[in-house]
Amino acid sequence: MEELSDYSGEFRPQLRLQDFSRDRLVEFWHTACRLFVLIDGLWYSLVAEKLGEEKAIEWDSEVWRRELPREYSWVRQSGNIAGDDIASLLKFYQIDPGVAGIMELDCALEGPHHGIITVKSCRALDYAERSHDTRLERGETPFMCELDAELVPQMAHRFNPRIKTSFPKLPPRESKNQVACIWDFNMED
Repeated sequence: MEELSDYSGEFRPQLRLQDFSRDRLVEFWHTACRLFVLIDGLWYSLVAEKLGEEKAIEWDSEVWRRELPREYSWVRQSGNIAGDDIASLLKFYQIDPGVAGIMELDCALEGPHHGIITVKSCRALDYAERSHDTRLERGETPFMCELDAELVPQMAHRFNPRIKTSFPKLPPRESKNQVACIWDFNMED
């Protein structure tokens, strides 16, 4: 049977995801990733509207902290990523829906103990810039980037407690031509 490039044709009672082309499956994946992040954004906005920004930040941070162990486990399992080194951590981020699904990444393994992720574009940062996030307007890092700066090192630590994380570049950025951020991972010998 021919692969489907979309679902514009007739209804298929026995349709399976495997019936679609690789490109369409990737598009479905990106849509699911955007929905995943959208739900968080809508939840955050509702809490901020009803209870204030401070409570929204507190609760949203807690939700993501609680989600971290499942993300670690499920993404590693689905990708069959078993290692505890820098290469395994980079592989994880290349398929993580909350990262690779909403960010354009360049991953570089600089050596067995050093890796860099350059986030070339990020939908969350693009949204913050479009909506004139007050933190960005003051030249500060937006909340979601601050949260990533907390959670990315925690994820790296789950892979291997010897992995140290730094952020040579975080928002704000001076122009959309600049990268969104840079994550640097080093593992002690």
